[in-house]
Amino acid sequence: MLHAFNVQYMPGKFERKMDMTDRLESWNLRVQEICAQADVPDDAKTIIREMYEEISKLDKQNHSLRRNALRASSKDRMSSKLKDALME
Repeated sequence: MLHAFNVQYMPGKFERKMDMTDRLESWNLRVQEICAQADVPDDAKTIIREMYEEISKLDKQNHSLRRNALRASSKDRMSSKLKDALME
């Protein structure tokens, strides 16, 4: 059974816009801090770690998909430019 525990959210803590890498690093530190607390149940620590690992995996997939989409769209642009040149 999971027990509720206190995680404080501090709005405005980060003044600049953070990219996902910065956020993952920040979340990793927070996960480590939470998991180091003695009053947090072991099953909650396990779920928090698993969720962080899943977020990290999804971020890597997102980067890969974006890169592939960019490559595909740049190829389309190149071919349309070529078509335009040939049509002239």
